[in-house]
Amino acid sequence: MSAAPLEEASARLATLWEARGLSPDALLQRGDGTLVASGRDALAESQTLFADASSEAQALALSPEPIELGRLLGKGGMGEVREADQQSLRRAVAVKTVLDSNDDGSVSALLKEAWVGGALEHPHIVPVHALARAGNSPAMLMKRIEGESWAERLDAHGCDPSDLEGHLRIFMKVCQAIAFAHSRGVLHLDLKPDNVMLGAYGEVYVVDWGLACGLPGRSPEWLHETTDILGVAGTPGYIAPELVAVDTAHIDERTDVYLLGGILHFLVTGTEPHEGESLMLQLSAALMSLPHRYDETVPAELVAILHRALDAKTSGRFENVEALRAAVETFLDRRAVDRLIGQARRTLVHIAGLEAASDALVEPRFLECEFAAVYARQQWPQSDEIDALEDAIAAARFDRAIARRRPDEAAAALTRMRQPSTRQRDALTALQREVADRAKHLAQLEQMSRELDITLGQVDRRRMFLALGFVWAVTNVLFGALTRTDIFPIGYPELLTEGVLLVATFIPIGYLRRDTLFFNRANRRLYGGLIATAVAVELFWLSAFVSDLPVDHALALTPLLYTYCFSALAITLDKRLWWGTACLAVAAVLTGLFPEWAYELIGVGGFAAVVATSRAWAARK
Repeated sequence: MSAAPLEEASARLATLWEARGLSPDALLQRGDGTLVASGRDALAESQTLFADASSEAQALALSPEPIELGRLLGKGGMGEVREADQQSLRRAVAVKTVLDSNDDGSVSALLKEAWVGGALEHPHIVPVHALARAGNSPAMLMKRIEGESWAERLDAHGCDPSDLEGHLRIFMKVCQAIAFAHSRGVLHLDLKPDNVMLGAYGEVYVVDWGLACGLPGRSPEWLHETTDILGVAGTPGYIAPELVAVDTAHIDERTDVYLLGGILHFLVTGTEPHEGESLMLQLSAALMSLPHRYDETVPAELVAILHRALDAKTSGRFENVEALRAAVETFLDRRAVDRLIGQARRTLVHIAGLEAASDALVEPRFLECEFAAVYARQQWPQSDEIDALEDAIAAARFDRAIARRRPDEAAAALTRMRQPSTRQRDALTALQREVADRAKHLAQLEQMSRELDITLGQVDRRRMFLALGFVWAVTNVLFGALTRTDIFPIGYPELLTEGVLLVATFIPIGYLRRDTLFFNRANRRLYGGLIATAVAVELFWLSAFVSDLPVDHALALTPLLYTYCFSALAITLDKRLWWGTACLAVAAVLTGLFPEWAYELIGVGGFAAVVATSRAWAARK
């Protein structure tokens, strides 16, 4: 900050002080640099405690137990803290005493701190056990804290971004303690890292309530109120503008909000909010409280919290400490959400490289990303970053579905995108068309396969073939017996009649069992092929009859015709017909060798062909 604004602020501050009857020369500064304001003296209400050593009030108020002070634990501008043993309870305690027992201001501050600590029982406020006498001045017995001040820890380790979250959680515990004090009508008015003690096991305690004031009409009767403040009070590096101006009308809960904002500023920058080459310049900077410009590495949400907490006007700050704490908690929750979003985005990048991986490997990673998005949405309902993450997850699922040729999954992913691109819509349309064409082609192939599946309907077909084969065999054996005994020689008329009857039998049987025998194209072709064979033989016999070819010669050639027809069906429809073809071929050879047994060989050969084919069909059922 340039010197000119500070000089103007100093002049304005001097004018304000002059109007309130204050002088820069009257500023009271303790050895630790804290400014103390004169106000209603706490000793005014407690003088009976020390005026008469035998008074009943002293006996009631002061612990009569002798306290033996031990080593020095810490020392401030007005007092010191030593360790001690409280024999009655067998415990180690800390004892705070004033450095100068004749300094009424120091004694008053100690008493007030003891009374405030005794009145505020909270996990993050140091418990005060008792007031005792140390020589001619009071001594405050309190819990001994094994640890260090927050300022010491920050000086030793700093607060880099990796530590910020842990320090912010300490900050929220401090806020809880101050919010509790406010609920009891008590303001701290000197909040800074030096006045926060950190235990070795995570304990957090707000200490040094020496500048505490009461809220008008809400505080204990023994605690002077903000309207009683008569001078500048607070630590110059953190002090609120209304404390600098001694504007008692505006000193309230939001004053502690400002001081907490100063601690938050220190956590982020490592420096106090108000800097200056002199005390007056520091106080002038505090009076102005111009918005700080933070480094770009500081998250925007945290900058907004800082600017609001450190607003020069109380009306511009958080309305109370709980609102400030809630804002920081929300920031931390969103910080965790940001980490979750970042991890999910890294997982999506990894998924992009697993295009050839199985679903068992990829799907858990998708679920991990989607769970992160759901959790983040619960924590942060309105967020552009979560919107973008959800779109990225949907896009990744879309790309994988497209690559895996899954149009339904791709369409579902597309519906989850807020603004799908034209490229994505076109890719889905092309895939849907491709899959539809492929499905149509597969359906055609399945229909074709079904039409050519000779195994369908084979049970009924076997039964019909065996029945007809048996009739065929019996008929031909009977014809042979009649011919050989000259009882009734069989000629062409009888053979033609047998053929006609055979075809006439095939047709009604086929009609009655059309649901199975005509189930598909293969069955229809087989059935038609058998009828065509019977018709072909019938035509052969008719030709032989017209040509006056001897019957025995025609019979010798008939098995060859059957063999040819069966082999044609075996080649075009079902290779299992080769078993029947082989039987007919054997019958043809034997008929040529033994023509006198032609009828019997034709009948038995035909039946053997039917049985062989039926067994082959049964084996492939």
